[in-house]
Amino acid sequence: MRIVLPALLGLGVVLTGCGGSSSSSSDNGSGGGQPGATQVSIPFRAMVGNEPFECGRTYAGIGLNGGNNAVGNDARLFIHNVRFVTNDDREIPVTLDDQVADHQKAGAGEEGIALIDLRDKSLGCTGEDANPDYYDTVTGRADIADENIRALRFSVGVPEKYNHIDAQGGQPQIDADSGEPIPGSEATGPLIASGMGAGGMHWSWAMGYVHARLEMQVPASSNVFYIHLGSTACEGEAVNGERTCANGNRPDVEVDGFDLRQHVVRMDLASLLSGNDITVNQGGPFGCMSSDVDLDCLPIFERLGLPFPGGDPDGDFAPVFSAVDAD
Repeated sequence: MRIVLPALLGLGVVLTGCGGSSSSSSDNGSGGGQPGATQVSIPFRAMVGNEPFECGRTYAGIGLNGGNNAVGNDARLFIHNVRFVTNDDREIPVTLDDQVADHQKAGAGEEGIALIDLRDKSLGCTGEDANPDYYDTVTGRADIADENIRALRFSVGVPEKYNHIDAQGGQPQIDADSGEPIPGSEATGPLIASGMGAGGMHWSWAMGYVHARLEMQVPASSNVFYIHLGSTACEGEAVNGERTCANGNRPDVEVDGFDLRQHVVRMDLASLLSGNDITVNQGGPFGCMSSDVDLDCLPIFERLGLPFPGGDPDGDFAPVFSAVDAD
């Protein structure tokens, strides 16, 4: 299910001439398997309302009715299937590069995966030093030099193809019939969950990745409100590449009006939490661990455009992802 989100402040692509403009970065010739493609950099920014997300920073008015304080604790997510949308609704894929191999797996569509780490300090937002895993800009190439771009699209999470591989990066999956390793089924780069920013981005008990890990401490309850988005209702043998999940829980996001020359993608945790009383636990662990029987997940899934029993994924909610001016 797609989330269609307007650009904040109505900012779009600046028109030039009679045919509009192409939203592009710089054209450096060949690279990334795309001769002549335009090199692009897509920056992301974690925000809490209009304030930047910072580890340990206290934010007022968070949650249902804006009645509680919350403290920044974690902000990481995987994305894949990055593409631009033209004015005539064609999709142009972005082929991610591997210049920062610990954070990006090279490729387009389901092959191009990035781990965005927006924590500004180390040790899961508890350290004092700068986070060495901080990564806020997806890079790659796309054939957009002569195109009129109206939107950016991407999917949050790790694609099903890679969601159940050995996250330690040691063993490929084995074909159950031939007994041979399945090509490409060994974790590389950002999918190695034991290193870099990917630590804590895998559910070993569920044999799947945490698509997004977003957390706010709640002083009023002395708890952390967890939002750990991942696939659920899974079955099958992961070691043989046969595991599938009934609930993929991968939001497909559209950021309308995104312009590479002036915008960053804002991820707003205040908007995401706007339907929750963050001081109350309605089932399971505190917050939302993606269970479809945990009522804490209902408003969160609604705001991510994901199905949930009794929810309204097409409701009119403040956007979680939007385009805002770069500083």
